Amino acid sequence: MNSTTPLQLVQSSIEKKRVKAKELSKKTNGLRKKSWPQTWEGVQLLFAAIDIKLATRVLRMGKISKEQLLWCEEKMKKLNFSSGKLQRHPSPILFPSC
Repeated sequence: MNSTTPLQLVQSSIEKKRVKAKELSKKTNGLRKKSWPQTWEGVQLLFAAIDIKLATRVLRMGKISKEQLLWCEEKMKKLNFSSGKLQRHPSPILFPSC
């Protein structure tokens, strides 16, 4: 029987969203190195990339609490990729509490 842990599910979600964000940024040229995005969609893609990077780094920590795992899961739920567009719901909490 194949049982996946909550950590593996969140990691899988993050990886899928990372790939979608990368594809979308290539398609729209929204993320260029060393330049601020010129469109609202580009800014949203930049913030999505930051959200994904933050969640990835939290999951790489040596010891992770249940609250931190839930924070990562909620962070990824706020990123939606539908019909080739990103819908990002902002979160006031930048980083999970330790």
